[in-house]
Amino acid sequence: MGKKRNIGTVAVLGGLTAAVALITALPSARADELADLRANQELLQRRVDQLAQLPPPPPEGPRASSLAGSFPRSWVIPGTETSMKIGGNLYMDVVHYFAGGQANQQPQSNNTTTNGNLNALPLRGTNARSRGNNIWQFTPNRSNINFETRTPTQFGEARTFLEWDFSSNAFSQANMHNTDNLGLRLRFAYATLGGLMAGQANSNFADPDASMEVLSFGGLQGDPGPSRVPQIRYTQPLAPWGLLGSLSVSAEAPETDAQDLGGTIESDVGAATSATCTAAVVGVAPTCTLLRANPFKTVAPDLTAAWYIPQPWGHFDFSVVVRPDLQINDGLFVRRDFVGYAAHIGMDIKPGWFGWAKDDITFHAVGGDGAGRFGTGNTSYFALASNYPVSTALPGVTTQAAAAAIKVATTPEYGGNMGYQHYWTPEIRSNIGGGVTFHDIPAFVGAGQRAALNKMEFTGVANVIWAPVSFVQFGLEYAYAYRKVVNNNHGDAHSLQWQSRFRF
Repeated sequence: MGKKRNIGTVAVLGGLTAAVALITALPSARADELADLRANQELLQRRVDQLAQLPPPPPEGPRASSLAGSFPRSWVIPGTETSMKIGGNLYMDVVHYFAGGQANQQPQSNNTTTNGNLNALPLRGTNARSRGNNIWQFTPNRSNINFETRTPTQFGEARTFLEWDFSSNAFSQANMHNTDNLGLRLRFAYATLGGLMAGQANSNFADPDASMEVLSFGGLQGDPGPSRVPQIRYTQPLAPWGLLGSLSVSAEAPETDAQDLGGTIESDVGAATSATCTAAVVGVAPTCTLLRANPFKTVAPDLTAAWYIPQPWGHFDFSVVVRPDLQINDGLFVRRDFVGYAAHIGMDIKPGWFGWAKDDITFHAVGGDGAGRFGTGNTSYFALASNYPVSTALPGVTTQAAAAAIKVATTPEYGGNMGYQHYWTPEIRSNIGGGVTFHDIPAFVGAGQRAALNKMEFTGVANVIWAPVSFVQFGLEYAYAYRKVVNNNHGDAHSLQWQSRFRF
């Protein structure tokens, strides 16, 4: 602060001196005056250069401590140059379904929208639909803890970030008969050095900055995906070439997500289980199909590129993904290769109208063919559809004639969303928005699948959030969810969600 004041004082005095000299000078002395001005300017510049060499002033306020770190709420690990911060959130969610809930959901969930209750909404005319009214869910599973470090290096700042939450179903007994034993789940684990990033983070294709604030864990339908995928990414600022923003490219963990006659299956599943069993009769034991072939594989990582442009009014993001080889290959007679792709535009705009400086409009648009998990971030969508059979023996297709009858096709998907955030007061804000996605599924899928696979999904959300202090907030949210399956049956849900969030 002291150095800035010294420089400012010198600049003002120099300017006043020059102005007085110009005002009071005589025309006959103009040459001498110009010489004096140049001398004064050189003297001023030398003084500025000298001040720039002075050591910085001592820190003020909380940073005066020798343990204070390089970024907010961090501290320096003794004996190192590394600053570290521990943070996280304690959530409590209470959800009431007026209609369209899951009567036997376990563990209980706070996700009323995408990749939650939406994907399996009870359909009209089913027993599940009649049982889906007046259902309550209580859960703290969104609670998380994270660790962040930053270390200066000659290559730029090195950063690490780790985060876990309790939304895993693995190794848990998450029912309420005894206690709610929720499992720990890794969300983020990545490190950066300069422009290089490696680890598990949001996909480079995604754009969380363009997503509306939603209390439900899944957010609005129409957000691009996937979230939290292992990857290697490099980001290059474009200013040296006179362009705005930065360009980032990544190679991300591949997966061929597909639908065959046995249901949705991914390439990283060794063998899918089936519940098809014959009934037991007297003297004859029941028989069950325990395994079915998984012919899908990936032979190349998914490749993405994104152009991100931050602006005072918000930001703009354009991203693309290419999935170079989505393959069905059973090792015998079936071998087909496909390329998937998608493009996305995301942005947020702070209109600043009526003096509302914090108000924000968010927008996503995404579409592609064979995009699967990338197209809409929805796990019920898939890149390939096939009539590959379910078999009790592995593999399922054992003759050339049977292989000729196998059909495989990529599935187009597209969608988007829009949201608006308004601050009523510095402590109270509201969000309202909606999103929709469409999935084109080939006609050769079986009748049983046509009654279950989603071809259109919609979510609409409105909420109010109160933050009485900076690290505590309470919210109330209404959500409407709708899905239509391939045979045009549909289901919908109405829910109200209350949430408390304490940051630490």
